[in-house]
Amino acid sequence: MDVVSRMLQTPLEITMADKKYRLSPLSLKARKELEAWLRDATWQAARQETDRIKSLPAISDTIKDELMKDAVNDAIRFSRMGLGCPILTSADGFVKLLLASILPNHPEVTEEWLNDHLGEIDTTELEAKITELNAQTDIGTGGEASALTDQQGKKTK
Repeated sequence: MDVVSRMLQTPLEITMADKKYRLSPLSLKARKELEAWLRDATWQAARQETDRIKSLPAISDTIKDELMKDAVNDAIRFSRMGLGCPILTSADGFVKLLLASILPNHPEVTEEWLNDHLGEIDTTELEAKITELNAQTDIGTGGEASALTDQQGKKTK
């Protein structure tokens, strides 16, 4: 299991705007909604890139066609990656993921509020949990960790 998958299944708390927020693992519904947003965002980015390429004045049409084909091929590949999609690491992707994880315990939080308060996140707890999860995963080979944890963070192996 990769680090992102472990993060999605491990209870975390963050502090933002002087309040603790408990993050929950993603429900199947939230995961599907996030994956749909990622597919849409991927294709929107591809459309913007092809429009940008079309407007480049000093490049031949042949090169433009190749660049646009590459953008579309990237979109196809990324849209099939689910939660492994690189767009998830963008600011918008992070907000969407964080919101999906916060909402089950804090339904009053909105995407707009989260965007307004994102800079107030005390990342100490989050970074410590990510470091712990990274240490449990053999990043070099993508293999399983020697010490797995359950939902409460207790070692199971």
